[in-house]
Amino acid sequence: VQALHEPVSASDIEMVALRHRGNFGTSVLKHLGVPDSGAAGWISNSTQSFAASPVFYDGWDQLQRAALIWTVFWAVLFYFIVGTQPLWMKNVPQSTREHENDRYWCARNMFGITHALLIAALSVPAAIFLLPASDQVKFASSTHLASCGIDAGDAAILEWDGVAQAVALAALAVTAFMIADLVILVIHKQLTADYCVHHVAFIIAGALLRGSCVLPFNGAVLLAMEASTPFLNYTLLYRNRGSEYNLSTSVAGAIFLFLFLLLRAGLNSYATVLLWFKLDVAFPARVPTWQLWTVVVALTAGAGVQLFWLPGILRTFLAAALAPPAPAAPPADAAAKAADEEALVEAPAPPSSAAEGEAAAAA
Repeated sequence: VQALHEPVSASDIEMVALRHRGNFGTSVLKHLGVPDSGAAGWISNSTQSFAASPVFYDGWDQLQRAALIWTVFWAVLFYFIVGTQPLWMKNVPQSTREHENDRYWCARNMFGITHALLIAALSVPAAIFLLPASDQVKFASSTHLASCGIDAGDAAILEWDGVAQAVALAALAVTAFMIADLVILVIHKQLTADYCVHHVAFIIAGALLRGSCVLPFNGAVLLAMEASTPFLNYTLLYRNRGSEYNLSTSVAGAIFLFLFLLLRAGLNSYATVLLWFKLDVAFPARVPTWQLWTVVVALTAGAGVQLFWLPGILRTFLAAALAPPAPAAPPADAAAKAADEEALVEAPAPPSSAAEGEAAAAA
């Protein structure tokens, strides 16, 4: 910018740069009157990372520190939950599945519930507010990486600053959670292929979206899907611990199915389709083309996975809802009654994939 005689706002650059998506570099600056010598040191080509482009972004150092703090926070919280597991599971019967009695397995479910409640509290209201908003608001962007606050130059949408910052906070928290959880899974030898792919994909998508402060509506919708997670984790944690949990896990499974249809299969699919139709305005020109398509493909694949899981979840839920009730055990002493119940109900095998885990919640 020092090469210019007077400041040029980011919005002015954006307007010109939209016409130079394929060659966003010195050609944009020449159009603005920046000499070649100034342009060469002023902006990178489309393959350079945003971290090295201080002209467009500020708050990179604050973002790095915040990401580190969130990651450490999630790790400390997990081991706090592990340490207190004997207290909050004190009066809970043992599961019929041995692996569900492991304190780390129990802690991860409670960890997921805690995380999802926080993220849902931030993102669900934001998604509701953004749903009827204009495209200018849905696809707003920011150059302030620390908070993703609306740029002062975008006076028409400054009233949405609080919503944008709430989405950014939730996105940072989720990305840090995935990093911490991935390490935890490795340490405790619970990492499976599907969890690895899921977490790595979310970390990459979260870093690209949060690191560029773009797509607040799509980000809010993605994060709002976490509202179904507490009901899934509750069901997985308590479904095999005795008949006293049958009602609560059935209700939790029904709520999970409803939220899955509403948020994951419904709203997320809509947001993804809308993104494809609005690609010409969805991303600011400063976002490199490779990053744009990486995000679009990742979001589309994520929506496809939710729809892929849907038939299995519906089948499981319907099978459980239509199944006749099990006959009551005949009166007997406690030992004989326990043996009869064990013979009548055979515990299913643990879910071997994330898709089976999702489907199990509907049962």
